[in-house]
Amino acid sequence: MLFTLAHSAKITRILFDAEWSWVIEDASNYSSYEVTDNDVVMLCQFAVATTLLCGVAEASRHTNLDQESLFNKIAYFIERNIIVPASDNKSRLRSERSPDLVEKWSEFGWAAAANYHRYCYDFPFHENDEDGLLGTRTAMEAYSAIVPDCDRFKVTNDSSDVVALVNPYDVDFDEILLNDNYSANVHALLSLSFGVVKKIPCPWKGEPLCFRTSPSGGARHPTEGYYISLDQARCESRWFHIQVEPLCLARLCAPADISILHKLFPRHLSEAPFLAKSLIVLTSVWTRNMYRYREPRTFRSVHMDIGHMAATIEAIASRLNLSTYAHYGFLESDLAEFLGIDMIFESPQMVIAVGSKESNVL
Repeated sequence: MLFTLAHSAKITRILFDAEWSWVIEDASNYSSYEVTDNDVVMLCQFAVATTLLCGVAEASRHTNLDQESLFNKIAYFIERNIIVPASDNKSRLRSERSPDLVEKWSEFGWAAAANYHRYCYDFPFHENDEDGLLGTRTAMEAYSAIVPDCDRFKVTNDSSDVVALVNPYDVDFDEILLNDNYSANVHALLSLSFGVVKKIPCPWKGEPLCFRTSPSGGARHPTEGYYISLDQARCESRWFHIQVEPLCLARLCAPADISILHKLFPRHLSEAPFLAKSLIVLTSVWTRNMYRYREPRTFRSVHMDIGHMAATIEAIASRLNLSTYAHYGFLESDLAEFLGIDMIFESPQMVIAVGSKESNVL
């Protein structure tokens, strides 16, 4: 019978306590095993299907282990499904949690992401408590004792020109759709996308946590929004910060000349299959997320937050008879300068063009 290394097993090298170690990660049962150099040499003999005798014979040539020790190691890895019968390997891969996941994702270049997803999906919390929050809350209580957790949203204090937006719960869809006024529709879109719908007490020292219609990990909401109104007839634009509390559009001192927008957002204004009447700029405030998630993963989760917000905007816009066109292609540094933000702390991530559905040209 031929045996081989399981598809779900991954041999990797990690740095732990200033020392490099070999680890086998098994995506099929959420397990990791620290192994020796000899283990790795032996396992490599099964990278291609082979018999147990041939695998042991080859491993004995490259290690200082006798055959009995090698057979014992092989038995150990067979018991843990790291070494498996070659005939079962593909069927095991297909039967794990998400059938054909790796094959489907691989078509789009996401094979590594598929393996990561299989390995992490429903991964048990490190802490032993039911919600996995005991260690987190302990750490957050220590953080907030030094600096309270108060950064919930940005306030544009120097704006004397504001346009009030209604509370999300006060948006009347029937009336808005009946009147079919673009300005009212887009203002409702901003209210429903950015407005606070609920607050809960902060579990540690800080301001209450806010909830929007768009989900956000840990209720951090690192995404800020800016609204640019286009007047194509006058070739003018007006720039606003979408302020969460009080919910309004706060006017910014930005260039009014609409020709500048064609340089900043060439793809949005030329490729959108409708006449763009507005632009919504989404930015990420890094420190707001990193207060809670203090590791490199923050740079992944902010993009997820942007994606959630974009999907919310697109869904609500469709209900309000508005067209949307999201794109990442724009001049980031110039845009940041016009918005008056420092990209070390807050960076533009996505821009969404908005228009009326009746203006669609495709």
